[in-house]
Amino acid sequence: MDLYASIFGTFDRFYADVGAARFGVSEVGNEGEAVGITSGDYDNDGDLDVYVVNQSRRSTLSRNDLETAVFVDVGAESGTENLALGAGCAFGDFDADGDLDLFVVNGGSADRVFMNRGDGSFVDMAAAFGMADTSWAWAVTLADYDNDGDLDAYVVNERSANRLYENRSADNNWLQVRVRGVASNTEGLGARLQLFAGERAWTRVVNATSGMSQSSRVVHFGLGQTTGLDSLLVRWPRGLTERFVDVPVNSRLSVVEGEVLTAVQEAYEDVPVAFGLASNFPNPFNAETRIRYQVGVPGMVRLEVFNTLGQKIRGLVEGESGPGPSEVRWDGREDAGQTVGSGVYFYRLQSDGKALMRSLVLLR
Repeated sequence: MDLYASIFGTFDRFYADVGAARFGVSEVGNEGEAVGITSGDYDNDGDLDVYVVNQSRRSTLSRNDLETAVFVDVGAESGTENLALGAGCAFGDFDADGDLDLFVVNGGSADRVFMNRGDGSFVDMAAAFGMADTSWAWAVTLADYDNDGDLDAYVVNERSANRLYENRSADNNWLQVRVRGVASNTEGLGARLQLFAGERAWTRVVNATSGMSQSSRVVHFGLGQTTGLDSLLVRWPRGLTERFVDVPVNSRLSVVEGEVLTAVQEAYEDVPVAFGLASNFPNPFNAETRIRYQVGVPGMVRLEVFNTLGQKIRGLVEGESGPGPSEVRWDGREDAGQTVGSGVYFYRLQSDGKALMRSLVLLR
């Protein structure tokens, strides 16, 4: 196991384990006032890259390139330079498309949400997501607090209320894995998880360091539209390697060192389910589109489609329903069975005195 140490006031240090309880030491990063670090495989090449947040100068992303130059500063070319008073950072796949995104929070200036484009570059979407808060932030943590399969964000502020951002981008598939070591440390720190599906592979390491805080240690994989997984490989810190097949998507699994893989859905049954309405997929659509939603308490549920004049044209759901996620399909027809024309339509979910509405596009 190696160690990357972010250091306040001077260069960072990378300690490479060379065996026999010895480490090779290299100065890396910038000579700044480092206050946080997060690691993750943002470019999906199988090794861990590093983002260090600084209170002075700049916060930047360093690509892992141990074969040539240890770590390479790619802040400018990747679009992740942060020239504000940095405070916290965390890697996480916010849109579950399979590529790690990056959340950076600042003291007194706008927070940043760098979304991974999948080509080594990022774009800041904080303003578009309503997350460009200018409070005096100190830390950000990531976890799936509402157990709907995506990562939510919690920002700790000093001079104003903290912020909890509920992620409602439920269009993509996912997998969550909780590990527990037996011969290795109980938390499974340092365990390397690799997930395979055809030619795609994802690497995650159990750590959860996120700046001056700690995110959930439940390992989250965004899968995009991948529906079938080949295998899950777990390499434990004490050397054991285990391979599991027939891994289901959109599930929560428990891996105990040396034991069989088990589902842990029952562990979440007492957690309230959030009220949510996802974007339809595909969108735009031609023949048919899927709409996912969930309600928090049992009761009457209505899901209806309206035209731009506000006229109801189709009732998709109307009746009593229990809590939890559901999915319904719309074939572009009105209640009378006639097909509707191309254009923009709206669909609205109502339950327990709450309502959510989204738009969709039909192309004939």
